[in-house]
Amino acid sequence: MAKRSNNVSPQQEFARIIQELDSGTFKPVYFLCGDEPFFIDRIQEKIDSLIPEHSRVFDYEILYGATHDPADILSTAKSYPIGGERRFVFVRDFMQCTEKKVLKDNTSVKPQAGLELFLPYFENPLESTVLVLIDTQKPAGNTRFGKALSKSPNCELFVSSAPTEKEILDWIELWAKQEYKKKIEPDAIIALYQLVGNKLHELSKELEKVCGFAGKRERITRLDVKSVVKNTKEYTAFDLTNALSARDAKRTLYIAERLLQDADKDTGEIFGMISLIYGNFTILWSILRYSAKGESHADIAARLNVNRYRFNYLVKDASNYRASEMPLIFEAILDADRAVKGYSKLDAKAVFILMLKRILA
Repeated sequence: MAKRSNNVSPQQEFARIIQELDSGTFKPVYFLCGDEPFFIDRIQEKIDSLIPEHSRVFDYEILYGATHDPADILSTAKSYPIGGERRFVFVRDFMQCTEKKVLKDNTSVKPQAGLELFLPYFENPLESTVLVLIDTQKPAGNTRFGKALSKSPNCELFVSSAPTEKEILDWIELWAKQEYKKKIEPDAIIALYQLVGNKLHELSKELEKVCGFAGKRERITRLDVKSVVKNTKEYTAFDLTNALSARDAKRTLYIAERLLQDADKDTGEIFGMISLIYGNFTILWSILRYSAKGESHADIAARLNVNRYRFNYLVKDASNYRASEMPLIFEAILDADRAVKGYSKLDAKAVFILMLKRILA
C-alpha cells in the first residue's frame, strides 16, 4: 500500500486515499500496483467519477505502456488542460513503456534508465495534471525510481498486495458496514469467505447479492449467505479442516471421501488441502503453546494476526488437541506431503486418508 507500515491494513490505506479524493485533494502522481486488483480498480473508478463531464473530451487521456514510451507519457502529462482545471492521464501497463529498445529521439535506453526519465517530473510535476500509473509489477524499492515514488510528497505509491486471511475477514465486515450499512455476523463472515475464496472482486459481488437478499434487515446471518451463495461442490476444504479441528472422525473421513471424488486425479487439489490442514494446525499449536505460557487470548490473537471472530473458533478447536500430540500430527502431515510429491508408491488419495487417520488417532 501507499507508504504502508506493518500496522496499516489495506482497507485503511484505501479508505485514506478515497477520503482524500472525496475532499477534492489530488496528488500529482499516483502509482497503483500489485496482484490484488480490487483496491486498484476502486481507486481508478473514484478518480474517474470525479472528472467533470466537460473535461472528458480534451483533458482525459488513457495511454498504454505497450504502445507509448516515456517521452509520450511525459509530453502528455506536461500538457495544460483545455476545458477544465485539471488534466487526467491514466497509463495502464505502465512498466512496459521502457521495454522499447528505441525512444522517440532514436536513442537506445535500458528499462531502468527509461524509468529514471520520470524523476524530474516527480520532483516538479505539473500541478494541473493528475497522472495515474497502473501496473501489476511493483517498482524495486532499491532503485532511484522506486525511492522517488516512496519519498516524494508529490507521489502516492499504492501497492495492493494479496490480503491475508485476517485482512479478508476484517474487510468483509467493514465493507458490509460501509457500502450497505449492514452488520454481518461472525458466522456469516466465515461462511462467505469459505464459500467464495480470497478474491475481493468475487467477495464484493457475492456480498452485494447477500445484502440485497436481506432487504431492509440490518443483520446478515449465515443462513442468508448459505441461501444466496451457491457452491458447485457439496463440501469444501474448509469444511474438512473444520471437522478435523473438531476431531470429528466420522464427519472428517466422510467429507474427505466426497472431496477426493471431486478431485478425481488432480493431485493439485490434494496438495492444496494438505497445505490448508498444515496451516490450520500451525495456528492450533501456537495457541496451545502460548496459552501454556500464560498469554491472554487477546495477546495470542494479535501475535498470530488472526481475525478475532475466527480466533474464537480456533481456541475451541485447540482444546480438542494436546500440545504433546502436535509433533506426531506434523509428522503425519509432512509424510503425506512427501508421499504425494512422489516419494511413495501409494495412491495420493490413499495417502491423504491415511494422514487424516493418523491425525485423528
